[in-house]
Amino acid sequence: MSCCDAARSSSQSTVTLSPPKLTRKVSLVGDSSVGKTSLLNRYLSKDFINVQATVGAAFAQKRLVYTFQKDGHYEDREVQCQFWDTAGQEKYHSLAPMYLRKSDICLVAFSLVDVTTFEHVSSWIQTVNDICPDAMIILVGCKADLLKPDRNVTIDSAFVNAKYPRHEYMTTSAKTGMGVDELFNTISYKLLI
Repeated sequence: MSCCDAARSSSQSTVTLSPPKLTRKVSLVGDSSVGKTSLLNRYLSKDFINVQATVGAAFAQKRLVYTFQKDGHYEDREVQCQFWDTAGQEKYHSLAPMYLRKSDICLVAFSLVDVTTFEHVSSWIQTVNDICPDAMIILVGCKADLLKPDRNVTIDSAFVNAKYPRHEYMTTSAKTGMGVDELFNTISYKLLI
């Protein structure tokens, strides 16, 4: 008797079959040195590490669990998340289709203290839309720890939301950890709803 037959049989003990693991793909894109790799490292290892520029792409995966409340009960749902951290240098842009294809969520990252990286966000959004039009895009402002109130050039959330109202926006700092858990909790929720 197969395990499926056992689960259907009322005269025998019931075997509970666990649902298949859900696997989803999250890609990180943005200019070089905006903090994509540091952001992912901070989430995965809970540590800040100065890293060299990514060559091509880097891959990591993690099981994400999100707890939903349903009918007064709590239910954990899990997803195996594949993270693709792409290189931001111009010479690697031709590789983007290979790494972005079939992404469920794309994080478009920029540095909060480098306005040029924000000016390139529209180009990254277009690239994502061309390659994986069904992917959800979340804009991520990185390096919030470097913001100083007296700086002339800063990118605030009101400005980002006004320019890109269709996309969710989150501010993070890989160095301090600010906003990192919130970002990845949002990702796990969006992948599981």
